[in-house]
Amino acid sequence: MGASGWHYFVPHDPDIGSALARLREDVFQRGAYYKPSKTKKVASIAAALRLAAEDGTHSVLDVSRVVETPLPPTPFGAVAPVSEAQLVAAFGSTRPDHAAVEAGALKLDAFLTRGCGVYVVVYSAAGAPAEIFFAGVTGD
Repeated sequence: MGASGWHYFVPHDPDIGSALARLREDVFQRGAYYKPSKTKKVASIAAALRLAAEDGTHSVLDVSRVVETPLPPTPFGAVAPVSEAQLVAAFGSTRPDHAAVEAGALKLDAFLTRGCGVYVVVYSAAGAPAEIFFAGVTGD
């Protein structure tokens, strides 16, 4: 099948781990992840991951923890912040807004390895943190 890229914008939360947990629960509840054919609804994220096995869910469900060190390398199953140099390379700023992240999101692919993800704090026009952008490549 091959790996799949994914990305999501969520409201800002200074606790990146909490934002990631809420996003994972939302994606699970919506069923917005890969499931093997003829799969019935599963009861939990853990059950969905067991069912997908080494194929993964091709979604944010495949990452479950936050590391604080900018990539690379990002440990398998984790999301890491993008470094200041990588922010400038992808978005032209260390404090990108929503439009800049949307326009430059594909540039993050150069920094991603399979099985992990990154996060970017997205800023409002007033300069305050407004969102978190999560992106990754998972699945097999």
